[in-house]
Amino acid sequence: MTENSFYTSIAEYYEQIFPLKQKPVRFIQSTLPVQSVETDILDIGCSTGQLAIALAGLGYTVAGIDLDEEMIRIAKSKSAELRNPVFLSGNMLDLRATLQNRLFDGILCFGNTIPHLSDEMEIFKFFQEVFLSLKRSGKFLFQTVNYSLALKNRKHSFPVIDNKAVHFEREYEFSTDTPHIVFKTKLTVKASQIMITNAVRLYPVVREDIYRLLNEAGFSRMQFFGNFEKSPFYEDSPAMVVMAETD
Repeated sequence: MTENSFYTSIAEYYEQIFPLKQKPVRFIQSTLPVQSVETDILDIGCSTGQLAIALAGLGYTVAGIDLDEEMIRIAKSKSAELRNPVFLSGNMLDLRATLQNRLFDGILCFGNTIPHLSDEMEIFKFFQEVFLSLKRSGKFLFQTVNYSLALKNRKHSFPVIDNKAVHFEREYEFSTDTPHIVFKTKLTVKASQIMITNAVRLYPVVREDIYRLLNEAGFSRMQFFGNFEKSPFYEDSPAMVVMAETD
């Protein structure tokens, strides 16, 4: 299954699986405080627009971009009566073309989105696009699984998401024949008992390679955290949150 059809298949249920959490919002507020209505943020992989809409409500000017057209359709329908945020369907590898070279104070990419790129070359191209889409002293904030730990242990534990609406299971399938990990999911919609299963390939980029690729793309200052509360990043941190800044 392609990545695009994977997200299309769960778009209707996305917010029941992943409701907006406040820790990423507070992380953004502490890192990119609102200076004026001209504080521009781009949310890459914005899905159904939950985070972008919340940030717009806090005073930021926000654009959201996602490759999946159904996700963007839902985001637009939720914000139809709002002038801010703006949602666009587009590829994260073509930010400047999609956004007509608009520059931002901050660019976000949460939800382990970067590993959906196919290899280091694509990740480097993405980092370049982000760098060239930021204003001076602009900040790039993103989050991934700590793949150094996952690859070392050949496993990664995902909590089962179970609520009144859905039951959602996730697992990684590791291979010695390819650098990629297969991300397998099973969603059960409780009201209808519809079951949706998916499998997509992820590229498990690790901290050392992220640091090198950010540096090669032009970023001069990088900080790595273990979570959105800015705890130090350790080898056994399950997640990695990164802040990279332009000069």
